[in-house]
Amino acid sequence: MERRSRKGDMDFVLRFAPPTREPFAERRLFPSRQINIHEEIIIHGGLYEIGESNESNEELLNQLKISNQLIGNIAVIGESSKHFDVLISDILDLIKNILELYETIQFNKKICDCLIDRIESTEMSIKSLKRHKEENVGYFLQQNIYYGYHKFIDLLERIRHFITDISQLHGLRKFKSVEKLKEHFRNITREFDDLVINLRLKVTYSKKDQGVRDDEAAEYDGAALTKFLENVDGGITTSNKKINPIFDEIIIKRSQISDSKKVKFQTKKITKLDTKNYDSNNTLNNNNNRGGNIHKMSYESKFVACKYYDSEQSPRFDNELAMLQLLNNSDNIIRFLGLSDLDEGQVLIFDWAEYGDLQSLYEKYTLDWPVKLNIALGICRGLSFLHGCQILHREIRCQNIMINERLEPKVANFNFGRPAKYSRYFVENLTAVVHWLAPEKLRQGTKVKFSSKCDIFSFGMLLWEIAFDVIPYRDWSYTNIIDHVKAGKRESIDFGPNPSEVQKDFAKIIRAAWQDDPTLRPGLHELFNQLYDLTQKYPLKEFTPPTRKNVTTDLDKKPSSSNLDNNNNNNIIIDGDNDDPIPEVTDYKIDFLPMIQPILLIEEGIKLHKSGERKPAWECFQSHAKLGNHYAKYWKAHYLTEGYHIQKDIKQGTKFFKEAADEEVADSQLRYAFSLYHDQIIQDTDAFLQYLTLAAENGNATAQFNFKDGSFKKPTKGYTIFK
Repeated sequence: MERRSRKGDMDFVLRFAPPTREPFAERRLFPSRQINIHEEIIIHGGLYEIGESNESNEELLNQLKISNQLIGNIAVIGESSKHFDVLISDILDLIKNILELYETIQFNKKICDCLIDRIESTEMSIKSLKRHKEENVGYFLQQNIYYGYHKFIDLLERIRHFITDISQLHGLRKFKSVEKLKEHFRNITREFDDLVINLRLKVTYSKKDQGVRDDEAAEYDGAALTKFLENVDGGITTSNKKINPIFDEIIIKRSQISDSKKVKFQTKKITKLDTKNYDSNNTLNNNNNRGGNIHKMSYESKFVACKYYDSEQSPRFDNELAMLQLLNNSDNIIRFLGLSDLDEGQVLIFDWAEYGDLQSLYEKYTLDWPVKLNIALGICRGLSFLHGCQILHREIRCQNIMINERLEPKVANFNFGRPAKYSRYFVENLTAVVHWLAPEKLRQGTKVKFSSKCDIFSFGMLLWEIAFDVIPYRDWSYTNIIDHVKAGKRESIDFGPNPSEVQKDFAKIIRAAWQDDPTLRPGLHELFNQLYDLTQKYPLKEFTPPTRKNVTTDLDKKPSSSNLDNNNNNNIIIDGDNDDPIPEVTDYKIDFLPMIQPILLIEEGIKLHKSGERKPAWECFQSHAKLGNHYAKYWKAHYLTEGYHIQKDIKQGTKFFKEAADEEVADSQLRYAFSLYHDQIIQDTDAFLQYLTLAAENGNATAQFNFKDGSFKKPTKGYTIFK
């Protein structure tokens, strides 16, 4: 320790240089008991308790004692810990960033969970250590601990990069195999656990138990990823089942588009199609075009879709069109062929979708389940490609899925190719997408970012749409849909009294995808694996064109969302050892499980009371009063004394007013005070004054008014006198 002083102002600069001898470094300087910072520093016990005495420890404690006498305890603490403050701040910032990554995880969620569990536990320990510096001064005087914090920062940085890589499709390319990924995970957790021990951080997990969870997570995530890569194809993987390197190129060029300074540089030349290759004899007239400005034309002996657009668009729009061509690597994304000039102006050229969009297909044609499963699988594959490019669709619904002549789905109308001011566009079209929109967006709007989990929720609603051949919440008002979804409710899943096995399996996938908690929604690769299993179980044997519906009859048979709250209690028998009837799940309400019975928040009960809905308000107050909530007791007393919804019971109401008053509820103190006042007579003067005074002191305006300017005077015996 170095000590310098100037006469007069006694400005001391302290430098603690703890002994580097190994025996001292191994001893416990993280006290196990609460320490009084104002205790005098002594050799054995007190603030810096050391297990055994030796020359080095004696010297350190003597230096600390002198420092304490010179500059005081608090200054000693500040000097000893100041070099750790910056490190702790960096660690907490890194942890915050890692926890934010959790919201974007798409792959290897269980592996990421194991890392997040460790990080959250160490965060608690470090925050506690920061709050209790005065009890752990010796901890901050150890050079090896200081070095350990630098190592911890480096490790957290590597964990952040690791989670980023393994949770996104393009990042997984960095690992040569799934086994290499699992090996890296085991190495990084081992390093983390060893460093936590060396830093003597008190964590909440057991290394042994956490190791078991690590192994289970690695096996589960590894198997899911392997299965996905083996079966997905469709441009996501190469011929040897490796992740397509095209994702890196697309992500880099997409970032260039997002950078306003680079927008002026076109990332790739847009293909220009020669008009002489058009077959004018096969050009369809405007009466046969597909809605709006989409026209069917023949180009080099195949049909294409031509869409007129404003050629005066911004450079950003041109770059986005160039990006669209890179997405042609996917078999399940509508192919953008390029630009061309027609007499009426410039057009965008896409592959022609013979059956139009998926909504038009299911409205006009009967689709059997093998066809529906293959369509759902193809859409999932297309969305997986988009997410691999870090592109969110934002409007997943059957109307934005095009169907070609082979009934193959092509994802269309996603972010690229839309106006630059997409947020404004999205708000203006909210009424069109609300049927598929995730509950977190309905609840929080722009306060929460649109994420891959929002797309997955919309995909779940699309699967429901495929299952029942109708848009969700048909004939519902905009506000009714929002209120319904925000309340955690969903569409009815009712296949009738005897659903098939494929319908029951498909319903499980729907329910998984539209979970209210975004973190519970499976990744697209998990949904793909489940849909793939169904296509193998119920294969499409050979392609046959779909059969047209009898439109009038079939539309009448479609399930109506207006019947959502009607419970179907039909029972079915499933083959097995148990012959007891198993209740069929026909609605999102799973009535046969021992579900939690929710109660409204007190605030919601008050709102119901103000709007005149006394029955649910009473049930809310009654439930919370049973739980001991003081404000609920006040409201229960209010209902009892006024006879709202229930029979009036002034005696019982007064009892609850007093209970709430004794717990400092000001309104209840006022009401109880005046319950003692009948026909100009106060039954208990002391109690009346006591509770009225308490109400006034606790801010009740009515009570304060009675005391203001002497308008309330202490009563004579049995009476109150008011001016």
